Amino acid sequence: METMEHPNVIQVFQVTETTENIYTRMEHVSGESYSSPILEVNGMQEQEAQRAFSQITCTVHYCHEKYVVHRDPKPENILVNARANIKLCDFDLSCRFTAEHKLDMFCSTLPYCVPELYQLVKYDGSVIDLWNLGVLLFHGHRLPPIQSNHLCD
Repeated sequence: METMEHPNVIQVFQVTETTENIYTRMEHVSGESYSSPILEVNGMQEQEAQRAFSQITCTVHYCHEKYVVHRDPKPENILVNARANIKLCDFDLSCRFTAEHKLDMFCSTLPYCVPELYQLVKYDGSVIDLWNLGVLLFHGHRLPPIQSNHLCD
């Protein structure tokens, strides 16, 4: 995460490692995750859903350009900052990947798991993130509105 410099990724400012602990100083987001309001919202207008999903997909695309696969983009790992922009967080399951090297670790949140994980076969790391984005989009009608016009470059 220290190498990630994107407006929609939680910033890590400092990591200090001792023999017993690892301390991380990170950006503070004074909002909430999508997990709490997702059930309270009856729906989104198409334009609002496009803005929200655009921010999320641009952020995941940026991670993949840096050869980082998140492996768990879900509402609980997407925060909303004071300017109503998303912030992708919780990179605990993330890892670096290459197109040539397939992953084989079973990790993700069960409702978001790609079929390859259940088949116990090696998989392209970015497939997990893309599958999760599809699940987010499917349930996107219940995401809260985003007021930003941020789009991918």
